[in-house]
Amino acid sequence: MFGRAEPLSRGKVLGRAAQIGALTSRRGWALSRGATRHRALPALACDLGPPFVKIGQLVAASPGSFSQSLVQALRGLHDDVRPQPFHVIEPVLRDAYGRDWRTLIKLSEAPIAAGSVAQVHRGTLADGTPVAVKVQRADITENLEADVRLLRVLAAILVRARPSLAPLKLVETVDDFAVGFEQELDFAAEVTSMERLRPVLARWEIDVPRIHAELCRPQVIVMDFVDVVPVRDRDQILALGAEPEALLRSVLGALLESAFVEGRFHADGHGGNILVGTDGNLVMLDFGIVGDVLPDDRAACAGMLAGVFQQDFNRFAEGLLRMQAFGHTDDAAAGAVASVVAEHLGSGDFAQVRMGLLLRDMLDMASKYELPFPTSLILLLKQLLYFDGLATVLAPNFDLFHDARQFVPMLEQVGAENARSRESVAE
Repeated sequence: MFGRAEPLSRGKVLGRAAQIGALTSRRGWALSRGATRHRALPALACDLGPPFVKIGQLVAASPGSFSQSLVQALRGLHDDVRPQPFHVIEPVLRDAYGRDWRTLIKLSEAPIAAGSVAQVHRGTLADGTPVAVKVQRADITENLEADVRLLRVLAAILVRARPSLAPLKLVETVDDFAVGFEQELDFAAEVTSMERLRPVLARWEIDVPRIHAELCRPQVIVMDFVDVVPVRDRDQILALGAEPEALLRSVLGALLESAFVEGRFHADGHGGNILVGTDGNLVMLDFGIVGDVLPDDRAACAGMLAGVFQQDFNRFAEGLLRMQAFGHTDDAAAGAVASVVAEHLGSGDFAQVRMGLLLRDMLDMASKYELPFPTSLILLLKQLLYFDGLATVLAPNFDLFHDARQFVPMLEQVGAENARSRESVAE
């Protein structure tokens, strides 16, 4: 795991546990005070490392599932994670380009953005081209495996202590985090995903920075620098002449087309990775986590979402149970799925939907009927959770049911093409 050549020792895991305990105790004074508890959490997440930052980001993208003060406190983790000092990451650049790396790229030592796995510095190539240089954090893998193991143990203990938490699939969620980190550390795969998704995103007026492939390395990505403003800053977006509702429709349309037509979609679409350029176009960054929808599952997934947008929840249930991971149709399970979705979405007022609670109840139902949720579906649902958070800030009155119906014909076409393909194979 995470490129480690030898098995992780028990001593290493216990040592990391002690380190986490010490870091938490160090900030305990702030965490114990109600007025400052939430404000202290981002700093603690940065102290503890990437997995804890990821958990904070997920909470921050779920405004309907946690208190507003907690969500607000953690929101900075999307685009304002504490960076490493330049002298710490410089060895990564020397390993990538050699001792004379400065002759290739003149780099600003102060990062312009920092995330859980990497940080971004503004730079200039020898020919004067302005670039953004994404550099993996130094020694990023040092504690990752130990953290994942500890979180997995903690999740199992919580479930045993509180059986009511079982439907949340906490252990499986930790495993998903581990898979996500494996993906994010593979910069070559990230570059490939950027190039593969660029054409479909362009059709929705979403830009992807141009890659300088000759300068990319296993731990460094070099791309064109793009002036952007945060997608959560409604006032700046309006000043650029962009329409928030139109931006949301582009994000949703690009997600659906890339998932069901291309079969691969950006699976980390929180507010730190979707920005707005000075030309008013959306800009999408950080393709470290992508989801893949198998050809045989595309029609089923497309039918599910078409059912949601048309408020035909029986169709949603039918599509869910047609996915390969289920392997059977169960009328009782189908009815339970339809009931859960109708309960949350039946009002037709998406602004009032709490996506986190919907996902919790979906997982509760899945546990009851022993339905194995495929990874692609979990990632798609996570994107809807992120979309919910984005809409809440950017356009609180955005009507998903009304606006998303324009995508139903595309979803229907996916199903029709899949049926024709199956008939061709049968012949």
